[in-house]
Amino acid sequence: MEGSRWNLTRSIAVAAALLCCAGRAHAQSTSPVPLESFEPGVERARARENPGAREIARGDAPPAPRLVVALLFDQYRDDYLDRFRRVWGRDGFRRLIDGGARFHDCTIPYAQTLTGPGHATWLSGATPAAHGVVANEWFDRADGRMVTAADDRSVRSVGVPEGTRGEPGSPNRMKAQTVGDVLRGTTRGAARVIAISDKARGAILPAGRRPNGVYWLDDVSGLMQTSTYYASALPDWAIAANVAGRRARDEAMRTPWVPILGEAALRGTAVADPDDVFPHPIGPAGRNATGGEIDLASHPVSLATLFDFAEAAVANERLGADATPDLLVLSVSIPDRVGHRYGPDSPEVLDLAHRTDARLAEFLGYLDEKVGRGRYLVSITSDHGVATSPTVAREFETAPGDSVGGVASARLGAWVDGVITRALAAVAPRAAGKARFARSIASGLVTFDDSVLTVAGITRSQAARVVADSAASNPWLAAGFAADDVLAGRKAGALARQVALGFFVGRSGDVVLVPRPYVYFGTGPTYRASHGTPYRYDTHVPLVFYGWGVKRGSYRRPVSTTDIAPTVAALLGIDAPAHCEGRVLDEALQVPAAGGR
Repeated sequence: MEGSRWNLTRSIAVAAALLCCAGRAHAQSTSPVPLESFEPGVERARARENPGAREIARGDAPPAPRLVVALLFDQYRDDYLDRFRRVWGRDGFRRLIDGGARFHDCTIPYAQTLTGPGHATWLSGATPAAHGVVANEWFDRADGRMVTAADDRSVRSVGVPEGTRGEPGSPNRMKAQTVGDVLRGTTRGAARVIAISDKARGAILPAGRRPNGVYWLDDVSGLMQTSTYYASALPDWAIAANVAGRRARDEAMRTPWVPILGEAALRGTAVADPDDVFPHPIGPAGRNATGGEIDLASHPVSLATLFDFAEAAVANERLGADATPDLLVLSVSIPDRVGHRYGPDSPEVLDLAHRTDARLAEFLGYLDEKVGRGRYLVSITSDHGVATSPTVAREFETAPGDSVGGVASARLGAWVDGVITRALAAVAPRAAGKARFARSIASGLVTFDDSVLTVAGITRSQAARVVADSAASNPWLAAGFAADDVLAGRKAGALARQVALGFFVGRSGDVVLVPRPYVYFGTGPTYRASHGTPYRYDTHVPLVFYGWGVKRGSYRRPVSTTDIAPTVAALLGIDAPAHCEGRVLDEALQVPAAGGR
């Protein structure tokens, strides 16, 4: 019975998945079957009733890979695939690039190129205008407070030491369906979906609503955690993996990070701060790292333990063990932590790239052994790029008078107050006065304080118009977009479209500020490079497919990160997610005939 339903739905879906899914951006958040049907208790009951549900005969269903590994490297520009090639071996990134399909011109279509939106778009195929994750954090008018992309006050962390809060989270703020949701629904819960990251939002947002397990790193303890949204306790294998990981981390506490690469390999890199160089010992938990110290999550040991945990999941969750396809979502965020602190041209980023390649090679070898070479699919991408660090940009990439580097929210807040006050003074001198009009300026999303506006006698729309029209005169800003104009589509041009695709009512505020090139929002002593802009260095990300069903080649036609989800769905033989805005990259697909698995 289970197998016949699977055959019917997949036979229909294989053809449907190859159609472009543009135009669904504002579809309702639906699933092929009720998502509550796949709660753990229901699955266990079904397994008892039909223990052979996953044992579908190999030639009985349309072809699909046994396992899809959706792999994302946080803060990885496309040019890294070429720049770092000299420090890579043959069996990691080079194996995937040379043996797979590489898309050289994959870009992010929206303006706020941040981790939260990138991970939400990754396996939904939707932009923030549909999935609602407009930044890593934003002021939510419905909640009346700042929220993060994956936080949920109704759940608690599971797996962290007693007395530790951890980082509880759920997909409650994610409005779009993902590939995992469709796969679980189409297979009636037979397919397994596991998501792992060293950031909560990196694991939670791409996983969907009813995955089998979602795990992310607790920065303080170094343990992998989940939340009560997913489970009341960690499975035994995850506990065992945490024990093994703790031993590795204890050793790392005694071993500073020193480069594996020799001096010759590091030649040509750029040090942002001569007082913050190798070696990098791990500083005490809970204390801001100073000098050369780093936190546990920024030490290469976290890279190793993340992949160790993923391998434990493959083995113990039996991912790819039979003919029903499974999905492993793996987001690696340590490049983002290191890149922010040291900059993309640093010796730390280059050394980490070498280490990442070596561990990736081991992971691929593990998949060869456990799943079988040629039986799995790997896709590689990133959630955003990164700007050159200010010290390097000033030397080579910008004019002497350009504003470069981070701009603090407090500075922007003072500017917003100033332009509104001056506008009021011109038309209503009695209303003018010192006031803080912006309740929040997070990631350039300005949300006004209604109570202050009321006292001043102006509306949100009026205040937004003043700020938006004044933005170009600010040395740090390129443009401003009032919410009314974005929603009405009054602004033309590529930048206006990028802003609109990133705009979600109630979350994107009243004005969207866009910085000038090589300017980014946020400052700090360990914040020497960043992203979040609509410029090429932030939007141009890698895209590689390798393995089952992939036609080897080098593709230079422009594509979008919204194309990843429908392409993965097509290879799985299922329909694309409901809100998908991209297309299937069928020029790189070569799906075997039935029975060729």
